[in-house]
Amino acid sequence: MRMERREELLEITIWQEPPEPEQIWQNLPDDVKALLPEEWQARKDWLFNLWTLQNGMSVVASAFVQAVRQAEIETNRLCVVSSVGDLRPIYEALKCDCFRTLQGRSIPFGIGLHLGNLSAKVVVLSDDSDILALGGNHVIHAARRNLDMLVICLHEISLDGRDEQPPFNLPYLLSVCGAPYIARWTVSHWDNLRYTIAEALYKRGFRFIEVLMPTLFSEDVSEIVEAMNSFVGRTVLKHFASPENEGDLTGEQIVVGKFVDIEKPTFIELMEQEVFSQFG
Repeated sequence: MRMERREELLEITIWQEPPEPEQIWQNLPDDVKALLPEEWQARKDWLFNLWTLQNGMSVVASAFVQAVRQAEIETNRLCVVSSVGDLRPIYEALKCDCFRTLQGRSIPFGIGLHLGNLSAKVVVLSDDSDILALGGNHVIHAARRNLDMLVICLHEISLDGRDEQPPFNLPYLLSVCGAPYIARWTVSHWDNLRYTIAEALYKRGFRFIEVLMPTLFSEDVSEIVEAMNSFVGRTVLKHFASPENEGDLTGEQIVVGKFVDIEKPTFIELMEQEVFSQFG
């Protein structure tokens, strides 16, 4: 597998009124059009949800579809789980198994899929309300046991200090739990996110990708543009930074990149070793 990696950010255009799909298509750069799945190029009605800031799940879904195709993953073994968002674009593009679960239960549902069929490649694609709020205990223990699954978490953060509580330092939390693969990007780093997902699909064990999205409190276009520019301007690319010292989201700068990438035995491998040691 060989993919070109680019570090520049995509330029995102915000419209005051919902434009026609054809108008959005004409405004997209040619290199971005080439990256989109062919089915979505034909169905331009998906493009408005795909490229607006208010629908981060669609941005992640588009990066995921292209990553699966470029990584040449066998989609008949791929299972995508979520409790939020619309998985129909993923199903239509990849023809893989997609599951919509109860809020807070996407990770245990994915664990069941993995343990019930070890040949399945399980991906949980959801947001912080599912993975961190109601399902926070599940992500901790899935990482601690190093279960073989990929979790992509859309994490909303406020840029003006109006968060009721400080946002989680997820790279630090997951590193303490022992996750062997941890990365972070924003919804503006589409190309980087695509590359990281493709890489993570080939890894073993618990892999966690955090995707940051700004919480937008205003419908005023100028304020949304200002918030997004501030969000992108605060990101600093730094691979293998210290999760404890540089994974925090409350400072002036937000570190993006790959925090952890190591190899360690998975839950199934450890269990098999224990069984063989006891029973030969």
